[in-house]
Amino acid sequence: MNIFDRKAKILQKERAALREDYELAEYIKEEVGWRTADRVFDIKRTFKNAVELGAGRGYVSRHFLPDSVEKITLCDTSQTHLDKAIVGDGVKFEKVVMDEENFEFPDNSIDLLVSSLALHWVNDLPGCFDRVMRCLQPDGGRCLGAPRAASRARGAARSPISPSHPSSPPEGLVSAGSSRTQQAAPAAGGARRMRWTKSMNENALRAYYKAKGEETVGIAYRSRMHCFFAELEPSIPVTEQHLADRIRYIMRSKIFDDAELERLQREAIPSSNESAMAGDAAPHSTDQHPHVEAAMDLPAVVDSNVDEIVSHELEQMRSILEEAILETRSTPLEIRPRLPRIPLSKRNRAVVRALNPMLVTYLEASRDLCETDSILFGAAVAVCRIIGAKLPMAGRATTQSSAIPAWRKIIEDRVAKARALTGRLTSFRSGNNRPRILRTVRMAFAGTNISLSQPDITQKLTERIDDLKQEVKAVQPESSLPE
Repeated sequence: MNIFDRKAKILQKERAALREDYELAEYIKEEVGWRTADRVFDIKRTFKNAVELGAGRGYVSRHFLPDSVEKITLCDTSQTHLDKAIVGDGVKFEKVVMDEENFEFPDNSIDLLVSSLALHWVNDLPGCFDRVMRCLQPDGGRCLGAPRAASRARGAARSPISPSHPSSPPEGLVSAGSSRTQQAAPAAGGARRMRWTKSMNENALRAYYKAKGEETVGIAYRSRMHCFFAELEPSIPVTEQHLADRIRYIMRSKIFDDAELERLQREAIPSSNESAMAGDAAPHSTDQHPHVEAAMDLPAVVDSNVDEIVSHELEQMRSILEEAILETRSTPLEIRPRLPRIPLSKRNRAVVRALNPMLVTYLEASRDLCETDSILFGAAVAVCRIIGAKLPMAGRATTQSSAIPAWRKIIEDRVAKARALTGRLTSFRSGNNRPRILRTVRMAFAGTNISLSQPDITQKLTERIDDLKQEVKAVQPESSLPE
């Protein structure tokens, strides 16, 4: 069965290639082509014979360099597109009019096969992949861009034209490929891969270390890294994703040795901590004790060596420590604030090392274990105030946490989940086939032999709903017992 009319698709591609402004509607293919080529550059070998299926205007081939690919064959159903296709300088190429669905190459004759958003128009996709595997050498590589990956492209928004084909991007879709492609385009026309110099790589790492700071998980630092790199290299309109890919490539390819990486990290971290301290001080100042407002303006301590902390900073720390210990002595044990979990960073360790010698005087004067406990707790509060960690109000966390026992909360959560599942199953039995409802129903019958398409599904739903109601009635009386 043919889902797509291949002849109509060929005519549509020919019409699109004849338009003068056809490049404006293909920026997603350009972006995916660049990313596909960038993955090939990570492979440390030279491919003798490569093929680009559905090449179009050479979305992947235009970025290849002779040290990565010696020869590439561009295959497409549109002769007009192939005539306008561009290949990287120094790379041997051949252009062949060939259908992506019925291409033929000798077995074990290709060591690299790439494609940029072309194979989703193929009717027999498994057969296409089977031919790909046959023509590839045993150690050959393949990199096929899918439309799902293209939807993740981010960057400066563009206003694309409205081609007649339904596969064209909707209005307002953002692109990350336009500015970089224009920046890397030579005078003769066509886009080329941007060459990264050593200075550019160093600035990329400086921006990475400056934005990363003490963060160990997540990708929230990427936007900050992109801003820092734009300040260091304002003439390079690189995208956030491209910059992240470049950092990954630098780390994996060992362009810089460990000594150079440490040097770049030392150059970047001080400015990073100063900006982080300024950013953290503002939102937390309203939640801290009023006596700590001046302490929030302390410069960030970035080195583990306490000797580098200047004397006026130590005096401010000493005054904060003294105030915290005095407050803790006058605060009953049951209403002390809950101490937060602080990250183990160089800055925080330096603050602790600076306060340790100050505690000697208080600990030597301690008369009993309770006073020692009060001193240590006050020191912990002082550390939180110095680094800007948020402390809850005294007594608030204790009273709220002890209001509901843990066993009761577990039972109430079970009741709430059972009621929610009962509502979803009842809604589905009434004819609601929304994706969220279907997903919940499938999860409810997971691990069973029950299918949503079987004739007695209504009876199975009723039985499952009755079981849930009985479960709620069985555990609900316990949740209403007195504490």
